[in-house]
Amino acid sequence: METDQTAWFDHLASMGIHVGYPDVYAPAGDTPNAPAKYPAEASDTAFLTDRTLDDLRARAPGWCAMVTYLRPHSPLNAPVPYNRMYDPATLPDALTSPEGTHAFETVAQANGRIARAVVGFPDLAPTQDNVRLLRSLYFGLATEVDLHVGRLLDWLRDSGTFDDTIIVITSDHGEMLGDYGMWGKTSYHDAAFHVPLILRTPGGGRGVTVDQPTESVDLMPTLLDLAGVAVPPSVDGHSLVPFFQGDRVDGWREASFSELDFANPIKPTKFEVDLGLGVDAANLAVLRHGAHRLVQFADALPPRLFDMSIAAESVDLANDPAMMPILLDLSRRMLCHRMQNAEGTFSRTMITPDGPVTAGRG
Repeated sequence: METDQTAWFDHLASMGIHVGYPDVYAPAGDTPNAPAKYPAEASDTAFLTDRTLDDLRARAPGWCAMVTYLRPHSPLNAPVPYNRMYDPATLPDALTSPEGTHAFETVAQANGRIARAVVGFPDLAPTQDNVRLLRSLYFGLATEVDLHVGRLLDWLRDSGTFDDTIIVITSDHGEMLGDYGMWGKTSYHDAAFHVPLILRTPGGGRGVTVDQPTESVDLMPTLLDLAGVAVPPSVDGHSLVPFFQGDRVDGWREASFSELDFANPIKPTKFEVDLGLGVDAANLAVLRHGAHRLVQFADALPPRLFDMSIAAESVDLANDPAMMPILLDLSRRMLCHRMQNAEGTFSRTMITPDGPVTAGRG
C-alpha cells in the first residue's frame, strides 16, 4: 500500500503544521540534526503505518499490502528521539579513493553533494564531521522504520494471521552516505546496489542465510511460485522457493547483474551533458562474481574492476596486467547475460502526465 504526500500534508495541517515539500523536511533549528517540524507520531513513516493498519483491519483474509516507506532517505531529517539517537562520533568516516577520479564519479560527486542530502543548509561542507552527522540521522530514520515494521508484525500476530502471511522486506536501492564523495543512489558502488532481502513464508525454513547471488528480479517469480501461479516465460528472475529448505540449488546463477540508467529521454541529465553521452550510451552495468565487481559503461568511458576482498572499491584494478584474465572473464559473463536478456525499450521511455514518451535511439 502506498500513500502520496498530499494525504500526509493534509494530516499535518489538521494538527496545525502547515508545510509542503521540501520545507517539511527542513529541521526546526540551526543544525541538520535539529528536530523535525513534526512529532514522531506524525512522521511520514508513522502516518503510512497508521493508514496501513487501518486498511488491513477492514479487509477480509486474502489481502496483499505493499508498504513503501520513504525512509531512510534524503532529505535527511528526523523527529525526536531519532534525530539524536546515534552519536556521530561513534560512526565511521566516509571511504575515499587515493586514485584519480573516474569521469563518471566526477559528475556524480558534483550532482550528489552533501548539501543536497538535507534541506536548508546549501553551504554544508563535506567534512568528515558533517558526514558522520548526516549518517547519524540516516541510522535514526532506519531505526524509526524498524519500529513501525515491528508494529505491522505485532498486528499480524495479534490478528492471528502471522503464520499465514508471506513477509518480504527489501529495498529498491541503497545510499552512498558520503563514501567516495557521493550521496544518494546514482553510483556503481556496492552501497547503492547491494540491498537487503528478508523473506518469511508459511512453512518455510527459519534462520536460513543464502550466500548464492540473488537479484531483485527474483522476487516476482518467487511470490507467484508461492501463490501457485505459473511464472510467465518472459520473466528474467527465478523463484527462490527452493532455498527455503536451506539447501544449495544446483545450476543457480554464479554472478549478480545490475544496471544503472542515468539518462533522461526528454531532458538530458547532467551526466549526458557533461560526459557527452546520448540516451542509449548513458548507462552502465555491474557484474559481481565472487569477490570481483566489473563496472562496464555503454560508451567510451573506461571500465572499473574491484576486488572486494582486499580493498573494497578504493582501488581500480582494470588497468593491472595481472588482472586481465579476470577482466576478460567478467566481460564474457556480462556479454552472455546481455545476449540472453536484451531489451532497451524501457530505457528510452518515460511516463509523463500526458502518457508515455519514447525517445529515438541516441
